[in-house]
Amino acid sequence: MHAAPAVRYPVTRSYRVAAWLAGLCALELAVLSAWWAASPQPDALHLVAFGCWGVATLWAFLAWRGASVGELGWDGQHWRWESTPPMAGLPEGVARLHLDLQSQLLVRFAPAQGRAVWLWLERRPARPAQWHLLRCALHCADGSGATPVEGPAVAR
Repeated sequence: MHAAPAVRYPVTRSYRVAAWLAGLCALELAVLSAWWAASPQPDALHLVAFGCWGVATLWAFLAWRGASVGELGWDGQHWRWESTPPMAGLPEGVARLHLDLQSQLLVRFAPAQGRAVWLWLERRPARPAQWHLLRCALHCADGSGATPVEGPAVAR
């Protein structure tokens, strides 16, 4: 079995995710507004519901704005995460693929030291070859850089 070739891929905030979150928040607001309009008399429960909606909407926006931005790299043996703006050192770690939607990936990068980061990656039209290599590297040996086991496969 061959190891996946080296690849580097940029990670940015996803505007598709932002649009999806905005649409979901707008739908929630429409449902709350319809509930308020259908009620004979607004009460404290309505205010609590709108307050919860506001907090959840603010949290979603801040979570999107705080999404990790940088570059994920595989050198053939190790994963590296370089955040933007750069932090001290180039942390090596383990990248685990949690969701593969062909054109979008959800990856958890756990450095050897420090806390893990979740990365939402999207295929870029200008980088189809790198996208394919990145997916291959993430799927190869679980993306951990572990040496594959040689020998016959055993069915259980």
